[in-house]
Amino acid sequence: MVAEVLCSILLLIGLFTRIAAIPLIITMLVAVLMIHGSDPYAIKELGLFYLLAYVVLLILGSGKYSFDAILKNYQLEE
Repeated sequence: MVAEVLCSILLLIGLFTRIAAIPLIITMLVAVLMIHGSDPYAIKELGLFYLLAYVVLLILGSGKYSFDAILKNYQLEE
């Protein structure tokens, strides 16, 4: 529950995006592979879509309009 609430909030504001994506990826892997493992693809599709989105955020990061970018620019100025 912490992963789905706290990490989702962190993703929304763009703070610690790559770190916050990891628990969400694990949650979606469990949901797709274990909970819906024997279900047809149509049931798994939404979970796989979220999993793909979290993996993309893990790889690319949060972008230039996020708190991560603000923190990075602040550290470069010092």
